[in-house]
Amino acid sequence: MDDTHANLNTLVDEYSAVLCECTAGMIALEEIPWNAIQDRLVADCEWTPVGAQHLVDLVSNYGAFVLRNAAALAIAIDVDDGALGL
Repeated sequence: MDDTHANLNTLVDEYSAVLCECTAGMIALEEIPWNAIQDRLVADCEWTPVGAQHLVDLVSNYGAFVLRNAAALAIAIDVDDGALGL
């Protein structure tokens, strides 16, 4: 479980950097630049376009509360790669 927590912190740092790149020059973050984030995930984070779209859709539709609980359940059940194989 400790490795998973460390990996999660690393991913949060990586995706925070992606968000900074996508919002550079914006005065206020009135709308999240979902398309730009999706493009950066493909270009910089080794996501396929379909995988990046699913990830962005999950985040925009469910948010951290649901996804945090889903991640905890997946870790507890030891499901690393789901049925979609992303």
